[in-house]
Amino acid sequence: MEQLTTYYKSERHITCNYDATNNMVGIRLTYLGQLSVIDADELMNGSTDLKYSILVTLTLANQLLIRTFHLSLYMVTMFFGIQEKVDMSDKRMLYCANLVTNSLVFSYEWGLADIAASNDVYEPETTYYDALIYMLVYNVKS
Repeated sequence: MEQLTTYYKSERHITCNYDATNNMVGIRLTYLGQLSVIDADELMNGSTDLKYSILVTLTLANQLLIRTFHLSLYMVTMFFGIQEKVDMSDKRMLYCANLVTNSLVFSYEWGLADIAASNDVYEPETTYYDALIYMLVYNVKS
């Protein structure tokens, strides 16, 4: 097994993912409501200079109708987020925001009638995009 190398350490909760196609790292600073993108090579060389960054301000949050963001996916200038709460009090929504213009690109409510018909809870857990398909994986409970 290869050794794991730490390139950045934070005392606060952050989530991140890697866009291998564009060699960028998406960062969500949950305590600030900040969504950012940084070049992976620059990050590994010690830089913390962000390429793109937005704060999910009250204006953008209202535009996105954000209640809870469970996960996120970054693709260069675009951020994809899923809204949900495990208690099913939120709609199951997919949002796309432009990190350059700080604006909503689209929002989509997942119908999921086939999952909802046989499960009491369906909670998004992870997401994947490979330029051909956007896949969302759910944790379900009857």
